[in-house]
Amino acid sequence: ASKDLSVTVLSNDPQLTWNLCGLEAVPRFRFWKVLGALRSCDALLSGGGSLLQDVTSWKSMIYYLTIIIVGVLFRKQVFLYSQGIGPVRYRIIRIILKHVLNHVDAITVRDSESKGFLQRLGVHRTIYTTADAVLSLDPVSLEKGKEILARNHVDPSKKRVGIAIRSWADTSRWMKPLRIYIERLTREKDCSVVLIPMQFPEDKRAA
Repeated sequence: ASKDLSVTVLSNDPQLTWNLCGLEAVPRFRFWKVLGALRSCDALLSGGGSLLQDVTSWKSMIYYLTIIIVGVLFRKQVFLYSQGIGPVRYRIIRIILKHVLNHVDAITVRDSESKGFLQRLGVHRTIYTTADAVLSLDPVSLEKGKEILARNHVDPSKKRVGIAIRSWADTSRWMKPLRIYIERLTREKDCSVVLIPMQFPEDKRAA
């Protein structure tokens, strides 16, 4: 990182953030501290992930949208980075989202569906389709991957199929058919299916 660049992040655990990343952090639910950080910054970076959607929770949608609104009102440079946007069920939130995003400085999304959603919504800013931010991380070595697979008793002689599973709306409707499909896949293709939890502990429970 550049020596003349200072980064402050919003965090559930500022001390842990400092220990892991060496970055200054403010408690994300301490309003006055967040407001102070936004007032003193030059630019606000929002993302990545699926922050602007109200399927998981409309409250989190309002939270992240409010952060962006404050950045715009403080006349900061506001950038949406590698976002997955939508679905947004509530009409009033869609209206607010449209007007707010027409006042940010740059928008990058991680998939074409998000771009299409914003265009249909009436967002006129140029929208760049990139990729999920996780792809910018340095990959671990193949040896580390093999070690994880061996520790979980995955047969190295078989082909492997990775599936990322997450509990979502109507989980009960798709969980049983997915289990049947996995059993059929392992039986007919003689392969190992590896369930990959992307977020702990929620995804691990689902897997």
